[in-house]
Amino acid sequence: MRGIELDPAKTAKAMVETKYQQEKEKTKVEVQKVPAARKLVGYFRSSTTVKEKLDLVQEHMGKPKKKLIQEVETRWYSSFQMLERLVELREPVSTGRLTNWYSCADL
Repeated sequence: MRGIELDPAKTAKAMVETKYQQEKEKTKVEVQKVPAARKLVGYFRSSTTVKEKLDLVQEHMGKPKKKLIQEVETRWYSSFQMLERLVELREPVSTGRLTNWYSCADL
């Protein structure tokens, strides 16, 4: 196309943003639930007892042992990865009754 100059940086950024939105839609997690997910994952990451219980629950369910991923502010994709892993581990987290005051049912 003559006369039209595309800025590669803007084009790449638009492609990344589009991919991020598509992936976010796949998991069907609402943005409003991110703070609750952050707190839940933070609790699991900070308690070795709860982490060990999560491993045992996953083993008992016959699922591969996976850890929750914590969001990192400087990594733009980490929010999506945190939510995706939480959705993936929803059953072991909820079934295990690993916490008294956090629930994965609303996520």
